[in-house]
Amino acid sequence: MKYNLNEYDFEELGALMDGGSITLYFKNNENKELIIDLQQFVITEYYEEISKIPGRVYLNNEIVEKRSSTETEIINFLRCNILHKLYGLEKEILIEKIRWIESKDYIDFSPIKNKLSESRKKELEIKTGKN
Repeated sequence: MKYNLNEYDFEELGALMDGGSITLYFKNNENKELIIDLQQFVITEYYEEISKIPGRVYLNNEIVEKRSSTETEIINFLRCNILHKLYGLEKEILIEKIRWIESKDYIDFSPIKNKLSESRKKELEIKTGKN
């Protein structure tokens, strides 16, 4: 997963109502989108089939390895290129996310993956057309 983040212009920051996830949207000159998801870390349980792993970073829906060069690049990009474009609560939220990702707690954070019941799996398969 390699992107030249500096090719992308910031579009908007969206906050989710799940306890603190944020999504940052970008586009480049060719109108290609780039999405950075910074997942909440309050709720420690998740279902892999229907949600992303709490506390983690995603780039275009792919999980970014902790302490990888990609993660470092994302954090530096957000700090140097995006923070100054935000104000008020949005800026505070992004600062909080960056601090979280740079913390020891982030490294030690191990969310619990729950198993879906067979009936719930079948419901999801029907809804998504994967049967």
